[in-house]
Amino acid sequence: MKILVVEDDRISAKIVCTTLKKRNHEAVVARSGVEALEYLSKGGQVDLIVSDIMMPDMDGLQLLQKLKSDRRFRLIPVILTTALNDQDTVMKGLKLGAAGYIAKPIEPQMLADKVDEVGDKLPGAILVVDDEEVMLKVLTRILERQGHRVITASSGEKALEALRGNKISLLFSDIVMSPMSGLELASQVKKENPDLPVLLMTGQTTKHLKEEMLAARADGFIAKPFKNTEVLAEVDRLLRSTANVV
Repeated sequence: MKILVVEDDRISAKIVCTTLKKRNHEAVVARSGVEALEYLSKGGQVDLIVSDIMMPDMDGLQLLQKLKSDRRFRLIPVILTTALNDQDTVMKGLKLGAAGYIAKPIEPQMLADKVDEVGDKLPGAILVVDDEEVMLKVLTRILERQGHRVITASSGEKALEALRGNKISLLFSDIVMSPMSGLELASQVKKENPDLPVLLMTGQTTKHLKEEMLAARADGFIAKPFKNTEVLAEVDRLLRSTANVV
């Protein structure tokens, strides 16, 4: 995982980063809540945030509140660290949406265990498949603005490779592709992972499309050209249905 460490104390930041790197995580450091928001706003992509509570300018609780109120960052889990043995502060953080907290001085094994625990609960990325680069960029922008992690593939074959090497929560594929169509991709994916939701899209409808989608066991459909709200509504519906099953 790529983890953003928000810590103004250099010694504490070094302890956290060293612990994370020993567990094969990538660590990026921000020295304040303001710096963390700047990094994320400029396109920095992270899977998890570990943030101190006591910091100047913007403390960890204020940072957490801003993250959870921003649709781009609301899904990023945040682990808080604190030297204050103050239950009220901890409870406030949890109510704001923190994924957990660790008391200072930080014990490396406790940090590693908490990161693993939160990481295991992370939702998978959305795999977007289309042989048109422009469409991949458009869909990536739409989904990332809502806080979703996105992986792209330009063909069915590359999509299968991505599925084998990544945690995926939803497959979103164009139908008209060559040599493997979206219908063929959906059918193969469903044979290997029947619980993975599959959303298909196309601008070329046929009278047999419904039957073909049923045969491929697709879970949803978007017609091109589409509205951003249509894409987001269908994606959220499928992700919620999967969460309810789990």
